[in-house]
Amino acid sequence: MTMTTIRNAAAWSLGALVTAAGIGVAAGAVTAYLQGKLSADWNTIANSGAVWTLVAALAAGVLAHQRTTAAVAGMLVLVGEVVGYYAYVTHVEHLGVLRAEEALWTVAAVWIGPVAGAAAFAVRWGSARDRVVALLAFCGVLAGEGAYLAHLAGVPRAGVAEVAVAAVGATAALAAVPAAARWRLAAALAGLGVAAGVYVAYAQPLIA
Repeated sequence: MTMTTIRNAAAWSLGALVTAAGIGVAAGAVTAYLQGKLSADWNTIANSGAVWTLVAALAAGVLAHQRTTAAVAGMLVLVGEVVGYYAYVTHVEHLGVLRAEEALWTVAAVWIGPVAGAAAFAVRWGSARDRVVALLAFCGVLAGEGAYLAHLAGVPRAGVAEVAVAAVGATAALAAVPAAARWRLAAALAGLGVAAGVYVAYAQPLIA
């Protein structure tokens, strides 16, 4: 690898990370805006941890050509979403925010963002085995949040919609990705495990 190639790759990675941060801030502001515009049945989806995670994964998957860059990009998008959301609420809507809540979601973004970015890299660049496991994990995130919304949060329409989208996505991934049967089974179990974990996490007092 020549020095020119290395410099070009570094420049591409830096540009991807800056773009990821910008996407995150914009997405966070948009979700804060939509939360105030949509009805009570649907505004939870606008300000949804699962949707934020999927946006971070999509951005990382599109922008990053290396696993490490994808992980950092996922983190920057999620942290940017937190920044954009709370900046909009504070400076545009002029509403007070709980700093402890903001800190909680920032910590969650720093932890979850790299995982989402790495999984997105696996979806785009990984083997069939890695791809199906990552896709089912993303479906699990959406299904777990949907189950929480439907059963505990009192938002059944949004919850059922999220679970339905997750089920369709999981079925499509299992059918389309040419992975061995044992890896499809492992992916399905991983998705169920992620869904259960997300449901339990959302049910905790600090989040609920």
